This record gives sequence, C-alpha cells and structure tokens, in this order.
Amino acid sequence: MKQYISLLLAIAINFVFTSCKNDIKNNNTKNSSEKTKIENVKYVYDDGSVKLNITVKETPKRAAAFSQFMTEMLLSLGLEDRMVLGTTEGEMLPSLKDAYEKVPTKIVGHHYPITREAFLLLNPDFVSGWDGTVKPETTGSAEDLVKRNIYPYTVKSTNSGSTLEDVFEEFYMLGKIFDVEEKADSLVKSLKNKLEKAKVNFKDAPKGKRRRATVMGPTDNGVYVASSLVSDLMEKANGVNIFKDLENDWELVSYEAIVDKDPEIIFIYGSANGMTIKERVDYVKKHPVLKNVTAVKNNNIHTILMPDTAPGIRNVDLIIKMNSLFYR
Repeated sequence: MKQYISLLLAIAINFVFTSCKNDIKNNNTKNSSEKTKIENVKYVYDDGSVKLNITVKETPKRAAAFSQFMTEMLLSLGLEDRMVLGTTEGEMLPSLKDAYEKVPTKIVGHHYPITREAFLLLNPDFVSGWDGTVKPETTGSAEDLVKRNIYPYTVKSTNSGSTLEDVFEEFYMLGKIFDVEEKADSLVKSLKNKLEKAKVNFKDAPKGKRRRATVMGPTDNGVYVASSLVSDLMEKANGVNIFKDLENDWELVSYEAIVDKDPEIIFIYGSANGMTIKERVDYVKKHPVLKNVTAVKNNNIHTILMPDTAPGIRNVDLIIKMNSLFYR
C-alpha cells in the first residue's frame, strides 16, 4: 500500500511539474510573439548633434509620442493600441479623439518635461516628437535608448526646406517601422486626393501677385515665426511666406522685422503653453510697433493651432484653409 501511494504521489508531482513547465513555455512563447519580426527597416536618427544608423528588427508595440503631430500621425495609422504615451498641444482632431482615449498616458504641452525614470517606467520601445525630445535628462541619450532596444526617431519634415511631399514620406516610413505599410499608402493616397479635389476650386493671386503672409506666435521678447514646411504649405495655397528664407522651421525675430516685411495676412498659432489664442491676437492688434502693418490695419488676422503647422495629418486641411483666406 505504501509503495502504491508513493507511486501515485510521484505521478502527481511529475504531472504538476510538467504542467507548470508547459505553462512557462507557453507564456514565454506568447511573450516572444508580442513583437513581430519584420524585414529590417533602416533609417537615420539625426537631431543635429547626434547621428545614428537605426535598424528596426521588430515592430514597436509601446510607442511614446512627445508632440501632438506625432501622436496624430500614429493614431491616423491605427496604432492607438501600440502607444504608451501621447501628447496634446491643443484640441485633438475630432476623428481621432476616440482612438486617443485608448492611450494610457497623456500629457499636455509643448516639450513637456518628464524625468528619465518616469519615461523608462513606461517600458517604451519607440520615441519621437519635436526636435529636442530625446535628451539625457528626459529619455536618456539616443545612444542609451538604442542599447535598451528603444528606437529613437527624428522627423525629417521639420528640417529646413521641408515640403508636403516629405511629410508623405514620413507616413511611408512610419508604415514600414510599424508594419502597417498598406494603411500608410492608403492614408497618403486619400490626403493627395483630397488636395487635388480642393485645388479645382482654389483661387489664384490677382495679376499674379500672391498674398504675403506669416505664421507667428508673439512674446514679450519678439515673435516666433514659421518657415520651412509652412513655406511650402503657403506656396501650395497660392500664397508666399514672408519668412521663407529662414534657416530653421521656427525662429525668433523682432517686431521691427514684421514691420519691414509688412504681411498682408497674419496667422497666429495657439498652443497649450503661454498666452491663450485670444490673448495672442489681442496682443498683436494692440502692439504699438505693429499698428501700421497691413494685416493689422485691415484686421486680416486668423487663428490656427500649433499642430496645424507641424508635419502630419492636418497639413492638407491647412493648405485648403489658407487658400480660402488668402483670396476671400
């Protein structure tokens, strides 16, 4: 009897051990399949001071987006379930609000400060946003991120001389990185079609004289004005950016520079930081240096959001809006 009981006990122990071993094996298999192996996708990370060749071997599953434009780009590709952090700098696009609700960590603001420890606790595997997002005190250096199997990504379409076509290429690259190339292709095609249909009703400059405009954000120390991508968007809207020759996408200029360039139309951007959009408009209208600027005298001042001017899903709509305001 004792031998029989011992045998049964041995069989039971062996069964439990085998079951646990199989559970562990199955769990490990499940965990290892969470990230999909893809054909190596290569790109260059370049923030102006650090340049790295990045090879993506597995699709990211825990992306952190430190700008609204990148947040909306990822959401528009249907990647809300693969995001651990998103950012707003104004109102989220209505069509993306429900998707954004699924993102577990949300922050508000431009270049929102976060500690390196808090960032790493999110266990991210991809990070992008405005230039300057990746730095030692907030995310860890780009080199450190790569060592941790976190892919840092810089948006090329914020560089000098960027165009709407560069933004489309950005969507294509994100499609490759996240293995949603068909979605990216479809999205870009729909944006191109939307613009082409709108162009049928575009108004052109009378006598070939295009409206002179600027996108700006006033401060006590001067005015932040947009160049680069915004210049191309204005050109496609049959207008001209008075600051199209600036080297950077955003630069601080004096109020006197605005007077010298004398824009006919002013677009003031709103963001989550500093003055409200209404306060910015009032500030410009009442500024003593700007009182004789054509746009101010004619009250030809319009509001947009910061994400409208950044690379992303909003650019085509901004072109259409600008054209309607240039020649109304």
